[in-house]
Amino acid sequence: MNRLMIRTRQTLRKQTRKSSRYPEPSVVIKPGSSKQAALYLKDKNKEKILVVTDKNIIKLGIMDDFVSSLRRDGLDYIVFNSIIENPTVDNIVEGAQVYKINHCDSIIGFGGRAAMDGAKLIGAKVSNRKDIYAMKGRNKLRRKLPTFVAVPTLAGTGSEADFKAVITDTNRFEKITIIDKKLLPEISYLDSNLMKELPSQVLAYSGMNLLAKTVESYLSKYCNKTAENFCIETTKIVFENLEAFHVNRMDTEAGSSLFTASYYSGKANMVALTGYGDLIGYYLSDAYGISHSYVLSVIFPHLLEISKDKILKKLSNLAVIVNLGSEDEDETILSDRFISKIKEMNANMGIPEHIKGLRERDIKVIAGIIEKNSNPVVPAPKILGSEDFEKLLYSVLLNKEEDEIAHSDIDLD
Repeated sequence: MNRLMIRTRQTLRKQTRKSSRYPEPSVVIKPGSSKQAALYLKDKNKEKILVVTDKNIIKLGIMDDFVSSLRRDGLDYIVFNSIIENPTVDNIVEGAQVYKINHCDSIIGFGGRAAMDGAKLIGAKVSNRKDIYAMKGRNKLRRKLPTFVAVPTLAGTGSEADFKAVITDTNRFEKITIIDKKLLPEISYLDSNLMKELPSQVLAYSGMNLLAKTVESYLSKYCNKTAENFCIETTKIVFENLEAFHVNRMDTEAGSSLFTASYYSGKANMVALTGYGDLIGYYLSDAYGISHSYVLSVIFPHLLEISKDKILKKLSNLAVIVNLGSEDEDETILSDRFISKIKEMNANMGIPEHIKGLRERDIKVIAGIIEKNSNPVVPAPKILGSEDFEKLLYSVLLNKEEDEIAHSDIDLD
């Protein structure tokens, strides 16, 4: 598809999106707030809850106090912890069966993006009684979900403020995106205490994932004034708080600020969407079984560099907003400072410069898949083709010798 046709389609879609109304999420941002979920469900006369999470959350003990609060308030629950890093169709089908067999009447998503997407689609599957493929796309759900409460354990996904879910069909190597306002959580509890026990690398990846998706929304062709304001505020919060919270997890004020940023970013993402980085993150995480946030954190500054000629004005504006320079300075200099600061933040938090596991022989194929699935869907400021994606992937490729000695202690889970 040529560039003129891509931009024409995006212009038409932008006009359509202008008339869209987006629901206002209900959120509570406060340390310790996750324990309020039990009372919320009890007030709604819920008796059996399906808690959707993953095995790492269980292993880290992050859920212990939360499930204790459910027991204290007399609520019965069952934990479904089979959600994997990139949830699959089989995950959703299994979770829906567990919900039905145990006669559940409500759902809590507890964890990161995977747990949230899993919880959303398990609820959709239970209430709509239709094949996952029949839900693909926009507004295919006829019935609302069972009562759905979100308790994120990461400030970075924005899932508490969006109404989309992405899962993988492992048989077709296909990403299935489902967008429907019925997927929005009924209420979300953003509790910074839950981040205290997270591994430092997970916190770093999620924080830079948050920043990357926010900046992609800010640079998006679909970005309007409302989304722009959310993106600017989110960027400021991340610059001011992420590294401090990474060093001192007891700084609950910084943690709550990051959760606020995540909420703002989620709202911006639904309006402006994200860019190529988010899509690349999905495909590489599927291909190599690594974290989406890890991929996006590493690739983000390279993506800014390859698109720099089209984003100088907006990137330089962000540089001024986060106090990296003044308005009277050259846009190129300011933009370079912003990109350099991203790289510096990555280095300070131990985020590597390369994608461990990426194989040179795969690059051409992956680049082709990304191009096929991104244009005209991704409203990026610069249209990239397969050659651009190849160049991008080579910039984060470890050579054989480096792969054997560098970052050998990195836990990508």
